[in-house]
Amino acid sequence: MPRCKYCAGLSIKLLVNLAKEEYVRPWDFPTRGFYQHHQSFQDLEQAAERHGCDFCRLILDCFKGCPYDPRYPNYWPKEWLGSKCDINNSIYTAAKKLPNSNIKICINRSYGHNVPLKKAPVLDTLHVLVGQVDERINFRLFLSGPRDKNSQIDEFRIGQLELDPNLRSKANFDIARKWLWACKHQHTDCLSGRASNLPTRVIDVGVDVQFRDVHILCSPPGLEGQYATLSHCWGGTISPLLTENTLASFQESLPYTTLPANFQDAITITRELGIRYLWIDSLCIKQDSKEDWEKESKNMAAVYRDSTLTISALASRGSTHGILTTESPKSSPTPATLKLLPDSPESGELVVQWRDNDDEYDANQYDIVYACPLVGRAWALQEYVLSPRQLFYGKDAIYWKCPQGFEGANGLPSGFEFPGGRSKEISSILLSEVVRQGSIPQANKKDAILEEYYDMVQTYSSKALSVESDKLPAFSGIAQRLHPALEGHYLAGIWSCDIHRGLLWRGVLSTAKRVRLYRAPSWSWAVTDSPVYFPIFSGKNSPLDAQLLNFTIVPKDKTNPYGEILSGSLTLKGLTIPLVRSTQSPEESEDKDFSYISFDEIGIDIQARIPRFKGIYGIYKRYFHRALSVVEGGSSENISALLAEKGSFWKNGSPTYRERCLALLIHLGDYEGHCLVLQKVHGRGPNTYERVGYMRLTRRRYAWYRRWTSKTLTLV
Repeated sequence: MPRCKYCAGLSIKLLVNLAKEEYVRPWDFPTRGFYQHHQSFQDLEQAAERHGCDFCRLILDCFKGCPYDPRYPNYWPKEWLGSKCDINNSIYTAAKKLPNSNIKICINRSYGHNVPLKKAPVLDTLHVLVGQVDERINFRLFLSGPRDKNSQIDEFRIGQLELDPNLRSKANFDIARKWLWACKHQHTDCLSGRASNLPTRVIDVGVDVQFRDVHILCSPPGLEGQYATLSHCWGGTISPLLTENTLASFQESLPYTTLPANFQDAITITRELGIRYLWIDSLCIKQDSKEDWEKESKNMAAVYRDSTLTISALASRGSTHGILTTESPKSSPTPATLKLLPDSPESGELVVQWRDNDDEYDANQYDIVYACPLVGRAWALQEYVLSPRQLFYGKDAIYWKCPQGFEGANGLPSGFEFPGGRSKEISSILLSEVVRQGSIPQANKKDAILEEYYDMVQTYSSKALSVESDKLPAFSGIAQRLHPALEGHYLAGIWSCDIHRGLLWRGVLSTAKRVRLYRAPSWSWAVTDSPVYFPIFSGKNSPLDAQLLNFTIVPKDKTNPYGEILSGSLTLKGLTIPLVRSTQSPEESEDKDFSYISFDEIGIDIQARIPRFKGIYGIYKRYFHRALSVVEGGSSENISALLAEKGSFWKNGSPTYRERCLALLIHLGDYEGHCLVLQKVHGRGPNTYERVGYMRLTRRRYAWYRRWTSKTLTLV
């Protein structure tokens, strides 16, 4: 097909040479390192429509089919609508209105942020710009090449590898088998290859082409073998389930045709990988037996850790959705090709095509995991961090993770640290018994482990649970495996060796409402379904820090201290000061802002929106040192907290609404003090309190805190 002189003179080699002169971040456009294409938009149209240049046609079709958003004129369009796009509201019309409409093209990458050119092993996008860098309309096209040919220019691989969007295809199973074989036989730092004890029950996936030999195997103690595990979203009621009544019949034959699509696909994947057994929670744990569930939940860490690999159904919204489901392809403009070298046709060509910005091919590995349905499921985090090998199934592509690293079927490197990459110390402990180079926990790494632990809790706290009481059980496998490295005692989600940091959490959204039924003490982050955050405090332990004198944790299952609990309490000795919460405004004279307070819940008699952060103010009169918090609510009234009960400090006399609280200093850092806000629990003894909030004081002077009253309190 004939091409215009600009497209005929364009090659990957030329674009790479220009990138070496000037290379910018993926979302920017260079001021020098680009190829000058047509001088005007009118010339581009003529080349495409009159002279039949297919590359110009691709560019023109992209402009005509993409809607224009005037709020973000320099952003890449999110999607291509083709003929459904209103031409008057397209980037085509916007581009034609630019005073300077010449066309520029550069090469870049689709992954990573501030990655220099020398650390960008794959160049896979073309950026097309009309206008000037500071006044432009632009979009990007994607390069892809055959899997059996390495398209290389100098030290760079060019383009993504071609993908087969049919996840059930032989090509995709070949890729998965290749990954598993390489991990077993070539990765020196991956799994040791030893056989593992099978879980209590597994699904024997059989070999019959009609799946008539699929059944539940009750593994005798010590029976070893390779098995896969499934990580998936239930998405509502699942049928059939393993129960006391169905166990005997399922041992004879598991009715494959009645299984949800996710389970059928998981069996197919397991067979294709040459693995004989498969573990799925709803078919391997009796769903009507609390005793069996409690027993098996204790073994969850070992089930995932010892598996040959975990099949992660990233894109499946529920059990009936399917893992190998192929969605209808989106419409897109006709692709074109681009030669690698300017004067060497035999060097090969790459496909140049449009992809929507939310298309999975475009998404980097970080986005794949953090934007998929599975990521919102609380149990999935534990399944992810405990699994040494994982085969991820997205909408249109597959991905792989093992201790050696990450791979995608598209051949791209991970643009960001892959989830779990930020938890290197924890990962080394969790997998120490199954990898060839097992990590031995070191005492001097305890702080790093704890930092990663609380970061993981923060991530976990934002995830959803189908069963409210699963908050601690769904995290128990991680805690169980970390305990030997941290020593001390596990106290409903926090550690006795790091009690100060563990107690000082607050709600990300300012409040952290407790769940209706009891599942954790008020001082544990597990008491709420709201996302929580652990403020970073500075400095080592202070002589004024609260002391842990005693604790009591009553687990529901006495043999499992990491699962559900019936009750829990801490006995702390520390410095306290009274706190009053009121709906009236305080006198504002002599105030000085120096910190904030965050109540876990809105007061029972206060009709207001979720409060924003509250400023803490200091009030000084003679020898009295007090602090005052004002909370802006949804009405004209203010919620107030006063670190002293003095009617003279309130407008119009004593407060008409009052909650008597207590501030307990937990930790005094280099620059600030961190406190729990407590409220007395009546009928539980004179010094029994529960947590109702968190307070930070940016005041360091020891003398001020020493005026507080030392008390020994029991927190429930």
